Amino acid sequence: RPQGEVVDYLAAADALVIQGTVSGLNASPLKLFEYAAMDRAIVAGDIPAVGEILGDDGAAYFPQGDDAALCAALLTLQRAPAAAAALAARARARVQ
Repeated sequence: RPQGEVVDYLAAADALVIQGTVSGLNASPLKLFEYAAMDRAIVAGDIPAVGEILGDDGAAYFPQGDDAALCAALLTLQRAPAAAAALAARARARVQ
């Protein structure tokens, strides 16, 4: 999609997923900051760089490559909108 439309798609989501980073375990993806700014719950692969920024309670983490765990994390947030909103608020506060 054209970059000007991306924010609309992000805003329409209930949760946003970060499966990995561009350069492995040591880099934080730019999308992490974009997602946090959108005030949406973040579901992220258990990557040290992401955890360093968001903390243990700033995202719903799943083992990288574990599609079943990713799906479970998304379903958990779907079923608990208050918990998803709390995750989003913590992530946003940490990246500001």
